[in-house]
Amino acid sequence: MPEEMYQPEEDKDTLQAIAYPDNPNLKISERFRKLRKKGKYIIGWLSFDQVDEAVVQKDNIYFLTHDAKGKKNSNGAIFLDSGISLKTRPYIIILYGHNMKSGNMFGRLKKYEESAYFYKHRIITFDTMYEDGQYVVFAVMEISTTPGVARWFDLWSLTTDIYENREEAIRTLERRSVISSALDVQADDQILLLVTCLDGDPERLVVAARRLREGEQANQLHIKKRSDGNY
Repeated sequence: MPEEMYQPEEDKDTLQAIAYPDNPNLKISERFRKLRKKGKYIIGWLSFDQVDEAVVQKDNIYFLTHDAKGKKNSNGAIFLDSGISLKTRPYIIILYGHNMKSGNMFGRLKKYEESAYFYKHRIITFDTMYEDGQYVVFAVMEISTTPGVARWFDLWSLTTDIYENREEAIRTLERRSVISSALDVQADDQILLLVTCLDGDPERLVVAARRLREGEQANQLHIKKRSDGNY
């Protein structure tokens, strides 16, 4: 039998790379072609509450002290972790920004620890140069980046492509969230993390949101059932 007749069975325990449904050839939108003329590292745009900012990607250092156009600026810019590829739709998106006292960049993230703010600003828009997207916040937590301490959480545990391990990382996010959310989040959902510093250098505030699913409306979210079958 010809070799090409043998097709390996898809590993159902592992997440598979997914092309952008409406843009498999990675065509940069006209909107972002214009934006990238102003800043060649611009790859996205983030909007929530009063935040309406370009998102860049280069490395994890340069945009701590430069704005999206590459000019020196103490506000820095909001940037995508350099380890995240946009060549296919990523299962995890990690964005960093300074916690500015003025409220600029990620200075408003701590407000998500307040229930009223959490629900009022639960929908976050993050568009990339390849597709637009809306995300709904489901967890807010303060973590340490130092392994071994009580509040340590490895953000990169969410990058695993193994279903079981990713699901456990998501459940950990939910358990440790300061706001209890009944939103249904599964291992194959696309997750957006907004990350900023707190007072101590190893301390971080993380706001986690999942992408709205196909056909899902912001006012009609999929809610998780309890073990007794109720919502």
